[in-house]
Amino acid sequence: MSDARRPEPAAENAGDAASDPHAPATRPTPSRPGPLAAWMHRSPHGSVEHTEAPSGESTAASRDAKEPPQPRRAADATFDYAPVGIMHLDKRGEPTRVNQELCELLGLAARDLIGRPLAAALHPDDAARCTSGLHRLVTGRSASFVLEQRMRRREGDWLWTQMNLAIVPGREGAEDYVLAVVTDISRQKRAEETARQTNERLDFVINRAPLVLWAIDRHGIFTMSRGAGLMALGLGAGDAVGRSVFEMYGEFPDLVANIRRGLGGETLSFVARIGALAYDVFLMPIRDELGEINGVIGVGTDMTTRQRYADELAHRAEFDRILSGISSRFINCEIPEVDPVIRAAIEEVGTVCRVDRDYVFQLREDGAADMTHEWCAPICGPIAPRFQGFRLDKEVAWLAQSLAKLEAVHVPKVGDLPRKAQAERKRLEARGVKSLLVVPMAIRGRLVGFVGFERLEINKAWTDEEIVLLTLFGEILANALEHKRNRIDLLHARQELESRVAERTAELSAANVSLRQQIAERRRVESDLRGQQQLMEQLLAAHERDRQLVAYEIHDAIVQDIAAAMMHVEAYHDACRSAPGAVQQRHDDAVQRAIALLRSTIDESRRLISGLRPPIIDEMGVVAAIEYLVGEQPRGGSVPVTFSHDVRFERLAPLLEGGIYRIVQEALANVQRHSAAPRAEVRLWHEDDRVYLEVRDWGVGFDPNQVTEHRLGLRGIRERARLLRGNAEVDSAPGKGTAIRVSLPIAPSMTFQ
Repeated sequence: MSDARRPEPAAENAGDAASDPHAPATRPTPSRPGPLAAWMHRSPHGSVEHTEAPSGESTAASRDAKEPPQPRRAADATFDYAPVGIMHLDKRGEPTRVNQELCELLGLAARDLIGRPLAAALHPDDAARCTSGLHRLVTGRSASFVLEQRMRRREGDWLWTQMNLAIVPGREGAEDYVLAVVTDISRQKRAEETARQTNERLDFVINRAPLVLWAIDRHGIFTMSRGAGLMALGLGAGDAVGRSVFEMYGEFPDLVANIRRGLGGETLSFVARIGALAYDVFLMPIRDELGEINGVIGVGTDMTTRQRYADELAHRAEFDRILSGISSRFINCEIPEVDPVIRAAIEEVGTVCRVDRDYVFQLREDGAADMTHEWCAPICGPIAPRFQGFRLDKEVAWLAQSLAKLEAVHVPKVGDLPRKAQAERKRLEARGVKSLLVVPMAIRGRLVGFVGFERLEINKAWTDEEIVLLTLFGEILANALEHKRNRIDLLHARQELESRVAERTAELSAANVSLRQQIAERRRVESDLRGQQQLMEQLLAAHERDRQLVAYEIHDAIVQDIAAAMMHVEAYHDACRSAPGAVQQRHDDAVQRAIALLRSTIDESRRLISGLRPPIIDEMGVVAAIEYLVGEQPRGGSVPVTFSHDVRFERLAPLLEGGIYRIVQEALANVQRHSAAPRAEVRLWHEDDRVYLEVRDWGVGFDPNQVTEHRLGLRGIRERARLLRGNAEVDSAPGKGTAIRVSLPIAPSMTFQ
């Protein structure tokens, strides 16, 4: 505690309650003075004491009594300013006075302690010992004693304290009291608990870890031997104590030499080999207070298991490296290189796994298996030729069932195979096989083969990790063989495709030549057709001109001559009227017959002229000609015909106009001749660069497919449309009437000039 701390100048009655244990308090005034009035008050120095006011004394005497002599003041100052807790106890073990340091240690007010049994403030496990010690003090059986105990703090927790108690004689006839000095030892207790836990942990480690903790004196005699690592040496804790290290391990010169170096003052680390065991040893010399070497202390760590793990890890790393290298070699492996790489791979894996033979079986489509790859150690010979077309389901059914489940078959000892595997046992024992491991080769869940590993001289148990790695090796080989098979299939497919492409190319070349010939022939035919078309157009135009010329000749020559002859006959007839009756009658009959013949000849000539080329076409165009043709249809019992048109041209080329007219003429002739229709209609219209014609009737109709070749009317219509570079369609059905539709181009050459 700091010397600057000052006690609180206050006193409290042990029976009164205060709201704040640290707040200043006034000295209480008794209701009436009495000889046995007990007062509890805090001294001017901050302590709390129990006093009595003597009966009959005056107030001044009481005031004089409050002024203690100088030695008492010094004792009070020591009590109040002590850096430890101090209290006075009566013979009942109840505090009568406590100092401020004790109150602060416990976080309690003085009233919480004074007048109450000390045992109430102690831990239940410590109260009995304290009560017993107090009893010995007050009965004179002990002058003092020291006690470590736990005291309750205000917060409810426990504070470890050391209490020194002693009997103090009372002054001036007062009763003896017990002086208790209380020291906080909680830090010490925590340190002791930490040390205890540390020692427990150390003992736990030493007794369980693969360690050997030992010490020897300067003569090499063991003075300590502990640790779980002693078990591997066939020793228990302390078994080596009293024995000489040089006698026990003299057969290991390296160990003895290193211990002598330690006795010579060196601190060193080394690996001690004791038979099959290996220890990592650290030792250092033990020196006395003068620096003289009294012995050596050392610790050895059993690294046998660690070394085995290190060897296994190195083996795993080597295996991983091999598998990685094998896998990488297969990545860009060409087809001819796959089998040599597989042979090299099984040799490398067989060497690392310390087996005498390993091999690869591949399954055929029919279920038989072939040993396709094999590696043998020098102690055995190849067996692959004997295992071609091997039937697993018949020869080794037990093995086949396990492989069908895609499970590895591990046989550490062939002699321990189950009864249902007797066939396998006989085969393996006949070849001297002691141990066997078979891993499946599968592609997409389908068994395609397996890899076998055999030991011939001794039994071998594969670890789970080795089985996993070798199963992975089987997968690598399966993928490599599948890749090879796919490459071969792809090569064959490519060759077949190339063959087909070559054949198809040849066929296409021949077809191309034929097509070129056909195109050339077609072009020639088209050229011929165009020539014939042009010739037909020219012939048609010439025919139309010839018909026109004939019509003109008939009209201008023959008809005129006949008309003139008729005029002369009529004039002669008029002249014969003046003749005698009989002569007149005779001449009149002859003239009438001549006139009738001439008129008939004129009508026939006009009909011929109209049939050859109606003059109205040349004079007024095709629209007027069709109107004239429709109007000239036979009367009486004939089919009535109507005509409508919607054209934007005035005239067309004579050839086109003649063609349109002839088509209408032929179509109406068919209507009148065959349709028996109540009516018929002719429509002519013009769209863009084409002219359209439709002749429709609502008559009996017919089946166009049944029209015979002798029906020249429809054939003539189609041919004439074709010659005019158009087309004609006939739409008809029995009972549905007939419609003839014609579409003709209006070419520049066909426009009216």
